[in-house]
Amino acid sequence: MASPFYKTSGAFSRFRHSTSSFSEEKMATYLLIWNPEYYPWDDIADAAQEIKKRGVFSGDGSTGSRKSIQKGDRLFLIRLGKEPKGIMASGWAASDVYPDTHWNNSQTQKEALYVDVDFDRILVPGMDCIINIDLLENHPVLKKKYWHPRGSGSEIPDDVANELEEIWKWGKDNNRNKSKTFDRENVQSAQKIAEELLPDVKLRENILHFLSDAIFYANELRCDNWNINLDKYGKFIRFNVGQEYCITIYKKYSLVLVLKEVLNFTEAASVKFQGHQGKKKIISNNLRETPDCLAKIPDSVGCLVLHEHIVNILPSLEESNRRFIDYAIRNTKITSLMRRTHSRGLTAYLSQVLSSRTPDPVYTAIDDYY
Repeated sequence: MASPFYKTSGAFSRFRHSTSSFSEEKMATYLLIWNPEYYPWDDIADAAQEIKKRGVFSGDGSTGSRKSIQKGDRLFLIRLGKEPKGIMASGWAASDVYPDTHWNNSQTQKEALYVDVDFDRILVPGMDCIINIDLLENHPVLKKKYWHPRGSGSEIPDDVANELEEIWKWGKDNNRNKSKTFDRENVQSAQKIAEELLPDVKLRENILHFLSDAIFYANELRCDNWNINLDKYGKFIRFNVGQEYCITIYKKYSLVLVLKEVLNFTEAASVKFQGHQGKKKIISNNLRETPDCLAKIPDSVGCLVLHEHIVNILPSLEESNRRFIDYAIRNTKITSLMRRTHSRGLTAYLSQVLSSRTPDPVYTAIDDYY
């Protein structure tokens, strides 16, 4: 009989959830529920210790009526029912949803829905400091999600999931402090992140030239409606146009937003296309099968390109990326939060390494009335 968060496996793999070269790009995020009033988890401390030893604890979790969870989706576990309440575990779906014997013997239903879970972190309530329900309900971003759902398996919106990941990772090391984050205004910080994300000199030069050219183009159209974001944890560099992300540089690949109708190819072995169906992220090898990526930009699609292939691919993305910039900068408006995260350290670094001054956006008080 399946039993939530109890089943163990002798075969452990830290990256069992990921078989794709694009594994850093997570899929949808869902919230599982554990209520100790209904189901005990007596060996939770052993499960947490298993992660410390082997990197993962394999179990399963009830998904309520949710059937859309797929292998590779991100999962968070919230404890409800009795104090302390809050986020106490994270992991990845190691299977699609499947039926099995109902975990609650008092229920008339003979079966319930489950998903196998590879937990990558478990906090023991009462011993470890979980993300308290009060923080979830009062945080300016996290409060968009209802944290007392009636059933397990509710989806967490992308913006909430991203913020939750930041807080979750921040708390992973209790000794972590601001000195371990990067200063967006600092040129040396920008250089360090760029070199860590793009260690190959030739590759770095090609990608940064493509990025800088896109910045110049956007700045000529609207000097007050774009920004460049240096992630304070060093995970990415992101160029935003209006309210939309345009170019994002990760460790192993980059994501370039384009307009489909201008793209001069529909299939390429070295490119995957990213779109969305509602809140579900879709990644496909075929452009025609990929839905639009951004609701506010009709005909938009993301091109995911591994860095080992990107030098040859970037020229074929340039024109369609420019058309994306044209539309996004004229039809969407950058938010005040995005303006505050602009990195002058990164534009200064680009100016140094490319030997031509990369501009900064010009934000004025009238922006709020645009």
